[in-house]
Amino acid sequence: MTLYQSRAYLALKSEGDLTPTEVAQRSGVPQAKIYEILYTLRRLGLVKRYLNKKSSAEIDRNISEFLTEMKSHHITLTVELVCSRIP
Repeated sequence: MTLYQSRAYLALKSEGDLTPTEVAQRSGVPQAKIYEILYTLRRLGLVKRYLNKKSSAEIDRNISEFLTEMKSHHITLTVELVCSRIP
């Protein structure tokens, strides 16, 4: 997760539902980057929705759930990679 993604997520986590503009203001993420950041967080399953200037974004799940899932996924990929290289 990038610094901007972390800042946006934490702003939503602490403030609740915010418009993209509000997320940018509270997180310090440049306004020009906020939609890209929210889109990425949505793809990661961390943000439920964000639509436009008047619609709010909201947290979909806790970061700890996300990190547990990513760790599990990483371990699985590592094991598969190692096994694929054993003759």
